[in-house]
Amino acid sequence: MSRFPLPPLPPLAREAAGALALAAAACLLGCAWNAARESPLPWLYLSPDARLAREVARLSEELALPNPAETPAAPAAEIELDELVSLLPERALLLDARPAEFHALGHIPGALNLPRQGFSRAYPELREKILAAAAADIPIIAYCSGPDCEDAERIARALVELGHAPPRVFAGGWELWEQLMGE
Repeated sequence: MSRFPLPPLPPLAREAAGALALAAAACLLGCAWNAARESPLPWLYLSPDARLAREVARLSEELALPNPAETPAAPAAEIELDELVSLLPERALLLDARPAEFHALGHIPGALNLPRQGFSRAYPELREKILAAAAADIPIIAYCSGPDCEDAERIARALVELGHAPPRVFAGGWELWEQLMGE
């Protein structure tokens, strides 16, 4: 027993200390859970362009490709719906830049899923098909949700940074396709 016993804490201070301890435990548990995830959330926010650039740099290193271009790629050339229709089904390689969940719900016939989110997982599986299409002089066309979606442009830039010829972009995307060509 201490010679100088501490006075008991007032009830409000006890409750505040308990709440602080609970908050600290929740924070530690949340950090541990995030660290254990397959793809942990970053500590700092990165824009979609910065996240994709990080994935491209990592892929370039893993696949022993030349370093990604340090200067931004020029905007991809666009393709109109009528030209796209004339190239389908076998005379173009279509890349759907939307998340896999949306691709599974519907996509332009023959399109392969190369989403911006998860690019580093999907690209290695599709790399040989992209290289084969380029070698056979088959146009590569990226699209996403619609005119307001920038993911097809991002995917096009990423492919250029990985050493591919610039793909074209169907800016109307799934939205225009579904509106004019859907059943």
